[in-house]
Amino acid sequence: MQAKQYKRAIELYSLAGAYAAFDGERIADDKVGGAANTVLIMRHVRPVIQSSDEVRDGFVAAMEALSAETGSYCDAVKKIGKPNYHPEYMIRHSLQYLRSNAESYDLLKSNFDADGTWSHILANFFHCP
Repeated sequence: MQAKQYKRAIELYSLAGAYAAFDGERIADDKVGGAANTVLIMRHVRPVIQSSDEVRDGFVAAMEALSAETGSYCDAVKKIGKPNYHPEYMIRHSLQYLRSNAESYDLLKSNFDADGTWSHILANFFHCP
């Protein structure tokens, strides 16, 4: 966003948000997953948006434009696919939140429905058909 590439910034922000939502669903404690997503936004996005009116206005305009062209963006996100990594960043946040260690707390849901969760995120986060 600082380079005024708002459309690209919104695309990356949206994909990161979808991935964070997916990762949050994988964490066994629902409160922790949602909190990690909020912390990420507050720590990394909010300061940039608040840096100037021009950046904020560019961000909002790009968000509205992306909403209008959902179809092509949905196709791109579907092609990229759901996360296929271990959500280490969210687990670290969870461990700090729980003041625990990985050996004493199972952080990931054992019966996590990855495909169902990704379909839900595509439909509700991006409004993909």
